[in-house]
Amino acid sequence: IGVGHGKTLISLLSATVIPCDRPLLLVPAALKKITLDERLPELKKHWRIRDDLRIESYHALSNKYTLLQDYAPDLIIADECHKLANRGSARTGRVLRYFRDNPATKFVGLSGTITRKSITDYWHLLLAALKEGAPVPLKFNEMQDWALALDDGINDWERPPPGALKLFAANDPSE
Repeated sequence: IGVGHGKTLISLLSATVIPCDRPLLLVPAALKKITLDERLPELKKHWRIRDDLRIESYHALSNKYTLLQDYAPDLIIADECHKLANRGSARTGRVLRYFRDNPATKFVGLSGTITRKSITDYWHLLLAALKEGAPVPLKFNEMQDWALALDDGINDWERPPPGALKLFAANDPSE
């Protein structure tokens, strides 16, 4: 969803429409104050937004190791979820560990720029949101194979042969 097209409203309403007891909304640090002081009060005039929606910044998640364990959210909403793209970062690691340890936790991710180069940018977020229903491989090594087949900039010698995709693409859909 592009800039100015409603991610804030969706993120604030998610906890209203998804059954949960302890919703947590993660936003970039620069947006936390604006969300709390300007956007939330204005949107509450027109929409039913839960009063118990906790709003934290990704910066707080990076710096406070026990933030997720202390609050124990059963719904995590990530506005600008591309901030969780780097699986090697502390904040992404904390979120992924939390999902691993609390598999019933629901996830909503919103971004206008979730894919930069590869399906590896968002694979783990799809699994967090859709679990076994994700339209991507569920195993890391299979995801890497997909990335080698789909991503741009892969050396020809690294790219796997098309296999069944070649047969699929050769079929005439009118038959």
